Amino acid sequence: MARGLSAGRVQSVAVRLIVEREREIRAFIPEEFWDVHADLASPEGELVRFALVRQDGKPFKPTSEKRHPGAY
Repeated sequence: MARGLSAGRVQSVAVRLIVEREREIRAFIPEEFWDVHADLASPEGELVRFALVRQDGKPFKPTSEKRHPGAY
């Protein structure tokens, strides 16, 4: 870049992207979650993984033992 020229337009876009990303980071609220699965053996001895994805006909996404007592 020649002496005396400005990169202001590029810098403005870069700063805006950084500010937007920083806002997303600060707005993030961590959430606890769990995967519930069982590794079982078939009669032939082959391991099969079962995952709990529904409970009482509704999607099951456990977030804590307190919210889902008896599910574990």
